[in-house]
Parts: sequence; C-alpha cells; structure tokens
Amino acid sequence: MRFLEGWRSLKQLMGHEHSGRPLNVGLNNYYRFKLINRRLILVCPGINNLYRGFVRESFDVLLWFPLNLLLRGKILYFTKYCHSIVGSLHNFTQDSELVKANFERVESFISVQHGGNYGELEANYIEECEKRYTDKFVFWKPVANSGVVQTRYGPLHFLRIFLNSFRSPKVIFVGGAFVGNDSRWPTYADYYKLDYKKFINNISENYQVILHPESEPGRSDNVVLGSALNRIGLFDTVIFDGTGHTLMYLCDVLYVNHHIYVHSELDLKLFSEQNRNFLVCLDNQKKVINDIDALRKIKLPSFNFRLVIEKYRIFRANKNGPFLIDYLKDNF
Repeated sequence: MRFLEGWRSLKQLMGHEHSGRPLNVGLNNYYRFKLINRRLILVCPGINNLYRGFVRESFDVLLWFPLNLLLRGKILYFTKYCHSIVGSLHNFTQDSELVKANFERVESFISVQHGGNYGELEANYIEECEKRYTDKFVFWKPVANSGVVQTRYGPLHFLRIFLNSFRSPKVIFVGGAFVGNDSRWPTYADYYKLDYKKFINNISENYQVILHPESEPGRSDNVVLGSALNRIGLFDTVIFDGTGHTLMYLCDVLYVNHHIYVHSELDLKLFSEQNRNFLVCLDNQKKVINDIDALRKIKLPSFNFRLVIEKYRIFRANKNGPFLIDYLKDNF
C-alpha cells in the first residue's frame, strides 16, 4: 500500500519510532465509518468538524465516542470493507492497531490538513511527503481558496471558546515554537530577524502572551507556555506571530478578532504563493501588523450586548463551507 510506505517515510523524516501503543480514545479522538455515495469510508481521529452544524457533529461525538471506547481496536475490523480512508499519515503513528488493519479493498487515501503551516510555506518537507504518498491532499480555508472549512476543531472546542467568554475581553499575543533551525521546515531558521526573547519580553508589558509548549524564550508573570485554546474567548483580540498557527483557522471560523504580526524584515518569499495572497487579503482588512509600535496600539472594543448579537448574526450568515462532508460527496 502506497500510503503505508508514506507513513514509514514520514516517521523517518520526523525522527521518531512508532510508539507501539493503541489509540488513546477521547472525545476529540475516535474513528467513525461513513457511507458516502454507496461507498464505506473510514474517517480517522483528528477530524472533528466533518459536518455543517454544531448539532450534527455533536451527534457523531455521542455515537462514535462510546463505540470506540467499547470496541477499542476491534472497531478497525470494518476497514476490510472500506473503499477510502480520510485522515492523515500521522494517524498511523498515533495508533499501532491502524497499521495492522486490513486495507485490501481500499482504493484511495484522502489526506486532510490537520494543523498550521500546510500550504503556507514555500518549503515544507512533511507536507511534501504527505502529498506524495496519498491520492489527494485537502487544504483548509481561508489560506487555500479551494479548500474546506478547518477540520481540527469541533463542538467541544467551540464550547470551550464560548465558556472562556464569560470574563472581560483581553488582547492575547500567541507565539509559535521558533526555537532555531529545523530541517523539516528549513524556512524557520530565518523566520525572524530579531531577538525573539527580547521581543516577547517587550510585548508582555502590554498583553497576555501565550507561547507554544516547546518555545524557549524566557518567561515572566505575563508569559505562559501552553495551549492558547484554553484561554481565548469569543470577544478577545488575538495577535499571532506570523502565519502557521492552527488556532488561526478556529478564530476565522468563530469570527474571533485576530491579527497577524509579520516583521518588516521578513522575506515573504519564504511563504507559498497562496499564503502571500492570503496576507494581501488580510492587509486590505487592516489585519496585518508590521511594526512593534502598531502592535502596542491595538485596543479592545468596548463590550456590550449588541456585540454578542452582531457576532451571532455574522456567524449565521457566513456558515457556507464547503465542509469536508461536502467535498467527499462531490468527489468520491
């Protein structure tokens, strides 16, 4: 199977061995089978936003999460009847049982973007590996015009953002894990032409700063390492230190006000053409910030109930997709 060869190449590229452990089933981490156009399709863990609508997706959580808990690895028995697999080559690293499944009738593997950086950098070896060994690679909107609505975040993530909103709005700066040269993403070595530690300490005087757990910059009382998802609310203003953040796609879906900080000395040739076009669109919306002085001037809108009504109205009016289920129905 070509996609199994791709998984082995990906494992070697990422520099770690298979864990040998079965899937750790969770509310956002389970298998489901779908009959689409009279063909059985395996939808892998990590795809949590398959359908249009909070209620429909929540129904699948209530159905498939208990089944996965009950059957564990045995649920993969039905892969021998599957026509296609929808997921990522990373799924084989996350579950030792998936590698042992029967793929005799599988005709295609549809790989779906599962995080930031995909389609955003001019050179991304992991993306190139996944595209080479799968039959189709599906990108996310809005960076990819022909993509689908993000699939990483589902009902439980939406609920968490909503619950985080019952406090005063904040300005939150979200930083990545730019810790030096990384052969998987060679452009990272040149991503910032500034002292990032000094920059973070400077920003933390004005805003709450949340950094990726693998980041190295020094911490202060206003700088924390961890998941920004646990701290962002609907009415916050979020500033991302460049593109490549998975959370940016969630902010786009939920209409959380967000900006991209792109340092003025950054060589935009490091980005893919579609990402450069995306940045132009954001710049036209005054969502791109190029210098630290402009960064410090960002202010929160005054909170009032009309803001809640307006955000709900926009969310309902723009819920168009396409969603992954639409793509699968149209193409398979």
